[in-house]
Amino acid sequence: MRNVLFLAMVIVFTIVGSINPFEARADNLPTVKLEDLIKEALKNNPKIKSAEAEYKAVESSAPQRGALPDPIIKFEASNIPLDNPRFDGTPMSGFQIGMAQKFPFPGKQSLAKRAEKFKAEALKHKYKKEVLDLIADIKAEYYQLSYIVKAKDIFNHYRDDVGSLVDVAITKYSVGEGIQQDVLKSQVELSKVEERLLEIERQEKTIRAAINNLLNRNPDYRFGNPDTLGYTHPVYNLADLEKLIIKHNPDIKALSSQKESASLKYKLAKKGYLPDFTLGAGYRLRDKVRGDPVAGIDFFSVSLSFNLPIYWSSKQDKAVSENAYKLTAAENQLESVVSDRLYELRRQYFELSQYEGEIELYSEAILPQAEQSLQSAQSGYQVGKVDFMTVFNNLLTLYNYRIAYYRSLAGYQEALAEIESLTGIKSLSNIGE
Repeated sequence: MRNVLFLAMVIVFTIVGSINPFEARADNLPTVKLEDLIKEALKNNPKIKSAEAEYKAVESSAPQRGALPDPIIKFEASNIPLDNPRFDGTPMSGFQIGMAQKFPFPGKQSLAKRAEKFKAEALKHKYKKEVLDLIADIKAEYYQLSYIVKAKDIFNHYRDDVGSLVDVAITKYSVGEGIQQDVLKSQVELSKVEERLLEIERQEKTIRAAINNLLNRNPDYRFGNPDTLGYTHPVYNLADLEKLIIKHNPDIKALSSQKESASLKYKLAKKGYLPDFTLGAGYRLRDKVRGDPVAGIDFFSVSLSFNLPIYWSSKQDKAVSENAYKLTAAENQLESVVSDRLYELRRQYFELSQYEGEIELYSEAILPQAEQSLQSAQSGYQVGKVDFMTVFNNLLTLYNYRIAYYRSLAGYQEALAEIESLTGIKSLSNIGE
């Protein structure tokens, strides 16, 4: 019986000792690359397409603001006697061709066109913001999926090891060298692992559905596993990132363009007090009529007209007031967003720094120490100096630390993706200290 017990212990320690926390179990799904997901999303995501169409539509409207109103062509038969409807009945009768063109007061068209251009720029920056947000969302889901896949692999290893410990506990208890509490404890832990694996399966399905949604796919579309989470310490500092925020953040750039558009519209509203002009010209065809002092000679005429802004108190004054408020709102909104984005950058930066510390601590200290502690407990258990629960608890601690390590890796990558989105750049690796 002791030989059977010894053989079971050897098998358990061999399995436990052979675990590599940095090597995932292979499966039949091909690896999916983050870059491929991003390309597909940018091509198919309907929200991106909508934002792109919106700014392009406004781009097309800017030239319209700078164009003159359509000219008016007029054909007129005038002064035709009712009792004798002929053009040669009286000297006043004739057929006139005319044209009129309206000219806004100088400066109005250029202001309107420039204001529309800045509006289009603002929408273009909002489109870029949608692109960056989409990329950040895909990265976040991708890194979470990578963590979940790794966590599932680790828990599968842990389930196997706990199952082996259950066998050892049962064997020892059957020969009178163990206690029932060890058997019950290990069996409860095995059930908890199964429960956790079910939860991980649910999370994985949810994340895969979220990625499919971002790529405008069928929610049940099957795709491969992501790359294993990595860690590369980027070269950057907070001051550099703050400069990039001011220079490249699409929200700030959009509101800057929006403020310029509001400023130009305010200037345009002030020009509303100035009249617009209409220049006209006409050519009158006449027949020779008896008694006509000019013997049927054709006439030429020109005209100049303009509107009178006499209702300024209810129109122009209100337009100026309206656009002044809009300009004030745009200026304050820009100031608020600059402050918000700088705050968000600092929050993500400090979170990133925390994850960096955790990753280094786990990889350089905690994980090696936990592995040594488990190995020591195994050795002590073999010679009877350590009880079963000490080995069990050390095993549980090691697996918890491995899960925490990969959770920190995923959190680090997500925070990095958020900072990249805020600064409007693809990678922080090339930013100088």
